[in-house]
Amino acid sequence: MISGIFPAKGDDGNPVAGKTPIDILIAFDYAVAKKTAKEIKTELKTAYDGCLATLTELRGVFHGTCGAEEERLRALGFTQFGDDAVPLTIRFLLPINPTPKAKAALIDFVETMRKRETDPVLELLFGSDIDYEVRNVASAFPFVPEGSLRLDQGDNACHYCTQGPCKAHFVNVSALSLRRLWQEKAAYGLLAQNLRYYVSQPRIDDAMLRTMAVAPRNFWYLNNGLTIVCKSCQIDGEKLTLQDFSIVNGGQTTHNIGTAAELACDFFLPCKIIEIGALPKDEQSDFIAEVCTATNSQKPIKAADAVANLSEIRGLRTALKKDPAYPIHLITKVNEPVDKKAYPEPWQRLKTADLGKLLLAFVYQYPCTARTHTKEIFEDTLLYKQIFGIVRKGKKALYPPAPFVRDLAILWKAADAFCKHWKARKVAEVPRDSREEFRELQGLAKNGLYPLIACVGALLKLHTHPELKEKESSALGHDDVAFPFLKPDALAQGQLDRLFDHCLRNYLLPGYLAYYKDYGKASNDYSNFFKQDKLYREYILLRILRQITDAGFTEVEQALFAMPSTEARALAHERDCLHPPRWGAVYENVIRDLRDRIYAACENISSEQCRGCDLPRKGHITDIIARYDEIRTIQDLKSKSALGAKRCDVFGQTILDILDKERPLLTIDRVAEEDPEDDA
Repeated sequence: MISGIFPAKGDDGNPVAGKTPIDILIAFDYAVAKKTAKEIKTELKTAYDGCLATLTELRGVFHGTCGAEEERLRALGFTQFGDDAVPLTIRFLLPINPTPKAKAALIDFVETMRKRETDPVLELLFGSDIDYEVRNVASAFPFVPEGSLRLDQGDNACHYCTQGPCKAHFVNVSALSLRRLWQEKAAYGLLAQNLRYYVSQPRIDDAMLRTMAVAPRNFWYLNNGLTIVCKSCQIDGEKLTLQDFSIVNGGQTTHNIGTAAELACDFFLPCKIIEIGALPKDEQSDFIAEVCTATNSQKPIKAADAVANLSEIRGLRTALKKDPAYPIHLITKVNEPVDKKAYPEPWQRLKTADLGKLLLAFVYQYPCTARTHTKEIFEDTLLYKQIFGIVRKGKKALYPPAPFVRDLAILWKAADAFCKHWKARKVAEVPRDSREEFRELQGLAKNGLYPLIACVGALLKLHTHPELKEKESSALGHDDVAFPFLKPDALAQGQLDRLFDHCLRNYLLPGYLAYYKDYGKASNDYSNFFKQDKLYREYILLRILRQITDAGFTEVEQALFAMPSTEARALAHERDCLHPPRWGAVYENVIRDLRDRIYAACENISSEQCRGCDLPRKGHITDIIARYDEIRTIQDLKSKSALGAKRCDVFGQTILDILDKERPLLTIDRVAEEDPEDDA
């Protein structure tokens, strides 16, 4: 049933460097067009189960029994099914062109087939999608001969015609009229002059679709709009007529508006129109190319940059700067200037993304996510709230104290230097009888920066919270630490290196060897070992917990950790009490369990009550859980979720009833104090 296996492409359409994510294509023949929706769903489920069975058979080691599929997967670097760092994507291709409602129902069904986070990502493609791409690539139409858009107000346009070779206009165009134009002209040159056709970028696409569904009237403020080149145009009241035109910037916006299942209501977006008819014909192509290059070459805003102005980040920045003993400049923007006279030490200059990774590894015990999924810290709402959802008591925000951040930054710099030292060492310098162990230690050190930091965090938590020795290893992600956590003499040259070397030899190396012994593999792929947090917890964290429980702290471990003061212990306990009861490593399971319970409750609503309304998507439910602090009423659901009005009326109260019961479990207050200002 598998039609093809390909290396996946990134958001820019190019292969992902340094990783081997894989796309599996399952294409159905044209006979599926004669089947009912129920029969198509059965075929999709059968194909998915068969593909999953093939992948499961390959788990851990290749058996040589799966023929061409196995050989292709081996050639693309496939090592293990379920590896969340190198995900698999299964794309189903149906050669049909269903109605928007039927299309949405099939997409919803495919989403329900994915039961676990480690299952392959699923995507459903339709013949109409492929037809559009093929027609665009092979289009004989360099421009759309004629088309029209609707403006927000009659004759509302800003004209630019006093300078330059071309007349130009700035207007606000209707999304519904753009959607109609897409449906009529998409395959006939609408994007022919753009530098590229539509390229899927999930983070941007999801945000755009959410705004269209939840707050369409905010779209104008949040979107850069379109740029259109045309031979000529006329504005007559609310009607804009274009001749020989093409969209040269805004293809992603146009695609999302044109292909959305539905638009809740009309809204407007900015649009710049450039008339090139006055230019000599031999200059028009060069001018269009220049406009295309300029309007499509802005540097993209990364998710880490986008959080710079959020209240919790600004509040944390202010709190760290104001500490009299340990002032720290939290760098929240790209190329932000820092006064090195005021912040002379390296630990005093810390980027938001780096602090997020350190907190994720050290406190919450997710070192592999910190190592390989930096973007998710800022793109995943729930993960971001775990790290930066500053807790508060009353009106007092409890930010990570500057002494703690200072020690954490010093630890990070020292661990980085330790790992770089191992990378630079030569095997020829080591006695022959020690070279095998040397290669293993070097491979682990090269890839183990954040796992080393997590090991120190786990040891410190057991030092601060002795009662954790009686709990499961996953509980080590629940509690805060007392601070400052390093003794003053721990900062002396070589002292931290002793601790890192101890962790490398006594925790990382035995864990690595036990893992490959269990899986029967001889491959020295140290990088893969550090791609899954569950492997860190099972083979390293559990080893630390057993060691400390059975034998206590070693002299090396005790030598560096400061005994927390009564005040520090009290503050750590205060923060623990304000954290959700389930935290860190098991928090994701809490969210998944809550999502599945809400979905099951919606499934149990009788068909008579549903009145033919489709079930909510699991992705929509997860998004509602992530916005638990904003959604209290049915009206909130309608205005702040992507369910749609009908689903809110049918399923809304059920969702709210379950969410209200679990709200205390989820509560992480965002800072709601006076607006901080740290640059005055």
